[in-house]
Amino acid sequence: MLSARPMSISAEEVLAAARLARLELEPHAAEQLTLELQKILTYVDQLRELDTKDVPRTMQVGVPSAPLRPDGALPGAAKAEVLAEAPRADGVGFLVPGFVDGS
Repeated sequence: MLSARPMSISAEEVLAAARLARLELEPHAAEQLTLELQKILTYVDQLRELDTKDVPRTMQVGVPSAPLRPDGALPGAAKAEVLAEAPRADGVGFLVPGFVDGS
């Protein structure tokens, strides 16, 4: 059962999420994004008020007649370009903290 507490988001939470996503947000953009996300959460709160007890569960939402695109390899980003965006890289691959399980 969902909590009856209304959902909300603060500017600090938006900035924290932006930091995790490695996005640089100007203060006015963070304010605007916070307002837009709050509108979305308000709408979700409205949806939570709907009585769905008589709505049958859905097991699959896919549309079987949807057209499929051809399956094939597509060009990707250059290795140097991808590694340049990483927090730590050595020109060969990503550098991650090492760990050893002592158990």
